[in-house]
Amino acid sequence: MKTLNVFKSNLLKGLFVLALILYSCNKDIDGFDILDKMSDDALIEAIAKSSEKQEIDYNQLPLSAKNIINEDYETMIAEISFKVEDLGYEVTMIDYTPLYVADKNEVYFNKNGRELVAEDKKSEKGKRKKKKNPFKFVFPVSFEMPDGSTITANDKDQLKSSIKAWHDENPDSKEKPKLVYPVDLAFRDGKIVTVNSEEEMKELRKKIKERQRSNKPFKFVFPISYSMPDGSIITANDREGLKSLIKAWYDENPDSKEKPKLVYPVDLAFRDGKIVTVNSEEEMKELRKKIKERQRSNKPFKFVFPISYSMPDGSIITANDREGLKSLIKAWYDENPDSKEKPKLVYPVHLDFGEGKIVTVNSEEEMKEIKEKLRERASQGQSNNGPKGR
Repeated sequence: MKTLNVFKSNLLKGLFVLALILYSCNKDIDGFDILDKMSDDALIEAIAKSSEKQEIDYNQLPLSAKNIINEDYETMIAEISFKVEDLGYEVTMIDYTPLYVADKNEVYFNKNGRELVAEDKKSEKGKRKKKKNPFKFVFPVSFEMPDGSTITANDKDQLKSSIKAWHDENPDSKEKPKLVYPVDLAFRDGKIVTVNSEEEMKELRKKIKERQRSNKPFKFVFPISYSMPDGSIITANDREGLKSLIKAWYDENPDSKEKPKLVYPVDLAFRDGKIVTVNSEEEMKELRKKIKERQRSNKPFKFVFPISYSMPDGSIITANDREGLKSLIKAWYDENPDSKEKPKLVYPVHLDFGEGKIVTVNSEEEMKEIKEKLRERASQGQSNNGPKGR
């Protein structure tokens, strides 16, 4: 019996070592790719930290990756692209929406061109959350380029193509283009605001971000610390000081692509005055998960499962709960990375408004009408008991 146990122990050790070898080599064995089992967060980190990044031409990206950039990042321009053999791609994008003008963002893809999305940036359906810009440019707008020339565009497509053409002709330029003032901004409610200078734009951005932060469920209790990629620790007593210190570090380390890591434990202050201590990244993820679940529970209605979605290829996905739905939709898009169409809810569906009130919705038009009424009631500060049942 002792010999058998030793044999089992050695066998398990051997299998573990084999798994490590397969993982480190990233090789396919009988059609099984170990990378397919890695989370998006792990693969993003592996690409970002890789010392084997090779700069490539934008056209060398997989077709599906370029389609995603062209359609989902229509207000951004791909500045520089990298490939990490057997892992995937990193693309640095420059944003030209008014709120984020000239900001840089890294976008990641696996080796087949599927976009990799960090868990904290995913929507309920497992896809990337899109930034909601509170306002848009009123065209025409102009940008002063680093060489002193001016680009004027009559719409966002012309703006994107003109700036991209300039960067193609000036690939070594690292300076940011400058927005030419005054500019008019159109808000969602139809209001037009004229911004006369960069100082006014910064002040407007600050107010909007403060408003967005005030809607968040908690705030950090300062001081807090971050561990930087070189192992140094940055500690700040307020948000502005933190931003300034982190920016200064990256200005001194422009080649670093790694993100700073929050140092635990941290205290979080909730709106009701409650202070919660979080001791690890795992606890933070669990807390965020609970908050999302609570936010969902505060929505005016819930779907009565099972519900079905029609996928872009005509197939129908049916699920008995939210987690099953997310899993099935994610699996479909993993198998169809080139698809950019959204799934469509199959009607009729039943909505549960609580207290036994069930509403049947028979079409997309009826659903839009219900959502519009709910928005109107919320904006008027009225209590919501849901529409009349059918």
